[in-house]
Amino acid sequence: DLWGHFQRHVLAPRCRTQENMNMKMIGQSYELAERYTNVTKIFFLSVYYCAIYPAAFFMCSFALTVNLVTDKFSLLRTWERTPQLGTTLTKCSRKYFFTAIVLAMAISSSYFWSGFPYDNLCRLEGSNEVDQDYVGTWTATTFGNKTIQARVVKEDIAYKFCLQDLLRVDDKVTFPPLPKHQPKGSEWMTPDQEKLVELFGWTSLVLTIAVVIYFACDSLRMVRDLFYYKHECVGKDQKINYSDVDIISAFVPQVESSFFPYPLLCCNTEGLEEDLFDWIDPDRPHEYYDLTLDAERVLKGNDLFTGSNNVFSQIKHWRPENKEDRVV
Repeated sequence: DLWGHFQRHVLAPRCRTQENMNMKMIGQSYELAERYTNVTKIFFLSVYYCAIYPAAFFMCSFALTVNLVTDKFSLLRTWERTPQLGTTLTKCSRKYFFTAIVLAMAISSSYFWSGFPYDNLCRLEGSNEVDQDYVGTWTATTFGNKTIQARVVKEDIAYKFCLQDLLRVDDKVTFPPLPKHQPKGSEWMTPDQEKLVELFGWTSLVLTIAVVIYFACDSLRMVRDLFYYKHECVGKDQKINYSDVDIISAFVPQVESSFFPYPLLCCNTEGLEEDLFDWIDPDRPHEYYDLTLDAERVLKGNDLFTGSNNVFSQIKHWRPENKEDRVV
């Protein structure tokens, strides 16, 4: 965030008013969902290709470490403050996305292991010699337009083309990928490879069934909660009244603006105590950011305007009886 650092360290100290300086000190906005998407993407790519590229795990750990350091620095020094979202996004990512990623790793690994050695060549059975038509010296051109000389003798081993891809065997998808799905007469797997592919294939099938059952049960549970709800208390009663908490804040409708250092309030702030807001402007009261007052002044006399109560959100606060005489 070069522009943000330039604003905070160069432009902010040279501002003529405190409000302009506060505007320069506001950090860059960010989305928590975007950060989760970035981490999930890195993890998914590493586990998806881990079978053919095991070093992906080391690259993934390095990339996640870089993300951790940079995001931590940005969170504390660069980014602006964001609303408290709770743990909903975290639980959703852990329950659904990471579960699907583990399943994708099992399925992709089983297919990747079945495709080794990826040369689409099978030894020609019943013949230990090369056909006489292929014996001799041949000139071949590579993909890089380089010319090479290839010499074939009669004692060489003869090979034929065979598609080493269980996803496209006989123009149909085979799942789970098992050694028995190899085309007859064009088997390419070694005995050890067949054991490994069979282990991965059955494991991917079991995981697929388990994940489908898990998602189905969770979906049925969510549908059931739409019609039948049972309240479950979280935590313990600390015997502390909400009004007695020193640092409290209520949900006050507000909107961010690039022209003001603090959010604009989309409700009538009359009768609201200052400790219900999660921010305080040391120079101006909260009424200065009240959009309902601006609407009353700007649209006064307009026949279409029937009052701010019909346009903006409504918020009310009643102080407890034992707090009526509290000085705010």
